[in-house]
Amino acid sequence: MKTIFYVLCITILISCTKDKVPVEGPKPIAERITGNYKVYDTVGNYLYSMELKYIERNSNSIYDSIIFKNIDNDFYYSEIQSSIYDIFGSSKYIYLSSPFPTKDKNNKSWTLFNSSSGGIYDNIWRNDTIRMRYRKHNTPWWPSESVPYLDTIIKQIAVKQH
Repeated sequence: MKTIFYVLCITILISCTKDKVPVEGPKPIAERITGNYKVYDTVGNYLYSMELKYIERNSNSIYDSIIFKNIDNDFYYSEIQSSIYDIFGSSKYIYLSSPFPTKDKNNKSWTLFNSSSGGIYDNIWRNDTIRMRYRKHNTPWWPSESVPYLDTIIKQIAVKQH
């Protein structure tokens, strides 16, 4: 009787197989980065919403680019991106430099560019988060536009919303 029970159990275990689920490959980098982001200061206070649209190179272009909508709650521009990924394709260096000059919402001129004194994790898209670090200044334009001089390093954290 025990032998029949053991044979029956083994037969049932062997005949049970897990349904095969098709494995999806990783999403393209453009699909992973494109979206709406909430931006916070370095201690977690909400600052503003921003939208990124990542455009991968095609037959008409040799470079990727990102459209930044409302970066620093003030700017809308597009920037060329490198195609450098990490080994696993799970992170991406983001260039934050703007065209020279870039106009803000009040039509004042600025330059935004990557800070040369950043950390090794700054300006890298990883797991739906970007630790942004960039320099913002109005050095050539502040006298002619009658605005206060500003040259500062901005540190913010952008988190993609799902």
